[in-house]
Amino acid sequence: MLNDRFRPMASRLNRRTFLTRAGWGGLGAAALVAGAGRARVSAQPAYPDWIAASPKPPKRGGVLTRASAWDPPVIDPRITQSIGLHQFACLVGNRLVRYPFADEATGPTDLTLKGDLAESWQPSPDHRVWTFKLRQGVKWQNVPPVNGREFVAADVKYCFEAYAKEGAQSFTFQEIEAIETPDKYTVRIHLKTPNVLFPQNVAEPITILFAREVLEQDGDLKKHLIGTGPYTLKEHTRKVRVVLARNPDYFDKGRPYFDEYVILSTPDAATRMAAFRTGQSDILWLASPSEVETVRKTNPNAVVQSYHNSLTPFGVALAQDKPPFNDVRVRRALSMAIDRQKQADTLFEGHGIIGWGVPYIYYQDKAPTLAQLGPWWQYRPAEAKKLLADAGHPNGFETTLFYYE
Repeated sequence: MLNDRFRPMASRLNRRTFLTRAGWGGLGAAALVAGAGRARVSAQPAYPDWIAASPKPPKRGGVLTRASAWDPPVIDPRITQSIGLHQFACLVGNRLVRYPFADEATGPTDLTLKGDLAESWQPSPDHRVWTFKLRQGVKWQNVPPVNGREFVAADVKYCFEAYAKEGAQSFTFQEIEAIETPDKYTVRIHLKTPNVLFPQNVAEPITILFAREVLEQDGDLKKHLIGTGPYTLKEHTRKVRVVLARNPDYFDKGRPYFDEYVILSTPDAATRMAAFRTGQSDILWLASPSEVETVRKTNPNAVVQSYHNSLTPFGVALAQDKPPFNDVRVRRALSMAIDRQKQADTLFEGHGIIGWGVPYIYYQDKAPTLAQLGPWWQYRPAEAKKLLADAGHPNGFETTLFYYE
C-alpha cells in the first residue's frame, strides 16, 4: 500500500486537507495524509482526522497516479532535502526502523517505532551505543549492478558513513563516532554523545539505505537509485514524471498493493485540481475548507481526511554564527515581526495551527497557544523595530534567503 511509506513524510507537512477518489480511498486514504485538522473557526466544516483500515482484504494491482507540486532536482538522497525526491525515495529504499503503517497505527499521532531493515534495536545504559539486529534474507532490488544480492550489515556502515561525509543529511550522521559490524546481521553504532532519540533520527524518510554499487560505479546517485523497498525506480524524467514499479522480491510479501505509482510533475495548483476532478490524479492536497468544498461539488464521492500535526519544518533557519543573526536581538525581532495568527486565518481560513520552532515536538495531545509559546512568538511589530534599532539596524537590512523545493 502506498500509504505504508508516506506517513513519516506526511508528518512533515503543515495543516492541509487531502482528498482521494472513491474506488481506492478505502484502501489507503488514512495514510496519504498531508495536513489540515480541527478548525479554529467553529463555522468551518469538520473532516475526520483518521480513517480506520477497512476490515476487507485489500485489493491488489492497478496504478496509483498523483499530480504533485514537487519535482526532484536530483535523485541522490545524500545531497538534497527536496520533498520532490523524498516523496518517492522512501518507497524505493528502506530504513533501519520506521514509523507505523496506516493499517498498523492506532491513530494519526501514533509514532511507535517499528522494525524495517532492523528487527530489533537496543541501547547501552548510557545511550551512546545502539545495537541493531538486521532482518535476514532481505535482497536488494534485482537491478544492475546490484542484481538482487543480500542486504547485510556492511551496507548500513557504508551508507551511514557516506551520509556523514558530505551532503544535506550529514548533520544527522555526524554524531556517529564509529560503526562496528561484528557479523552479517549486527550493526553496532557508537555515538559521540548520548542520544535517546537516535532510532527516531534514522527512522526519517531522508535516511534510506542505498546500494553501494551505484555510488562506487557512478560516483553519485544522480542517475540511479536502488534500494530494498517495495518499489523500484522505473522512470525519472525531470519536470515530467516519476514512475515506480512494484518490487516482486520485497521482503514484506503482503506489500505493496499497487503495481505502479506514477507522480506527475504539476507545479500549478489549478492544474492539480483539474487533474483530480477529471480522474487523472487520485490524490489532492488542499489547504482550506473552501477549496475542499469546491472540489466536493464536482466529486461528491471523494474521501476527505484532515491531518492535524504539530510539526513543521517550513520555517526560517538562521545562520547564527555570523552577523546579523548572531545577535539574539535580531532573531527575536524577526520572530515578533511575523503575524502567525493572521497567516493561519488567511491562508487556512482558520483551519490551521500556529507552528513552533526547534526542538521539534512530534506530537502533542493539544497544540500550545500563542501565549504558551512565549513572548518572542507574539506579533509585536513596534518591539521588533526597537530591537532591530538597538542591534544597529534602525532601517532594517538585506539578506539572502536560500530555499529548497
